[in-house]
Amino acid sequence: MGSQLVPGFSLLLAAAIWGFTFPLVKDALREVSAVEFLAIRFVMASIVLAAIFPRSAAQAVRSGRRAGLIVGLLLALGHAFQTIGLDLTRSTNAGFITGLYVVFTPVIAAIFLRRRPAGVVVFGVAITTIGLALMSVQVEAGILTVNVGDFLVLVAAIIYAGQIVALGRFSPESDARVLTLQQLSVTAIFFVLLLPTQPINAPTSWTVWSALLATAIGSTVFGISVQTWAQARISPTRAAVIFSMEAPFAALFAYLLADERLPGYAWAGAALIMAGVLIVEVRPGLVTQEA
Repeated sequence: MGSQLVPGFSLLLAAAIWGFTFPLVKDALREVSAVEFLAIRFVMASIVLAAIFPRSAAQAVRSGRRAGLIVGLLLALGHAFQTIGLDLTRSTNAGFITGLYVVFTPVIAAIFLRRRPAGVVVFGVAITTIGLALMSVQVEAGILTVNVGDFLVLVAAIIYAGQIVALGRFSPESDARVLTLQQLSVTAIFFVLLLPTQPINAPTSWTVWSALLATAIGSTVFGISVQTWAQARISPTRAAVIFSMEAPFAALFAYLLADERLPGYAWAGAALIMAGVLIVEVRPGLVTQEA
């Protein structure tokens, strides 16, 4: 237990930083496209991390790149869906729906390990599905509609779960710094290649640059480095459980920074999502089964 205290606390701090950036990024997306924002963010993060660890950067180029390519593509796709979705929904919604990767992680792990998901995991999925509906489904003129942004963030949550499982597979046999640099570089290249598909507006306001610095240095350099390092020491499911705190942090900072408020039924949905996450979390033996 003691050996997992420092990795666990480090992941909790990373989750707090990720939650903090939700309202910042949403504000920035009013001025720049999601693709441009992510391209600048990951190029900055890759350059900073390579400057801090030049030997690891050189090794990242020379060593086997299969793990970095797989994890990096999952990271890029997850951020693409999450950021575009965030632009179309509330920061609080995005935070709680992103947290669903805690539930999807054991499901995906079970699929790849060819094991049937535990009954409690299925129950957790059912609870979170009801919560997601309360947060995302709206009635307009007697017609049920679903927030497109929430759906995109849901796709991101599934992809993030896959990334957590992939990191759990590759981290123990990889150097944490090298793997981090590889996945960040792959993600940066992915978004740079997409830049011609979007209008480009040079970021000039502090709103955009504060979000870029917070995400590039805080969320990416620190957060993903900690994630890669810590997941070599704790199981994928335990990591996902700690990351579930990103949702409450996102709601807190959205309220403090953007005065974002949810209607009562949406908070009920958020509570069900957290309940489903906690049901999966406290299931005895679930973490060791998938370690």
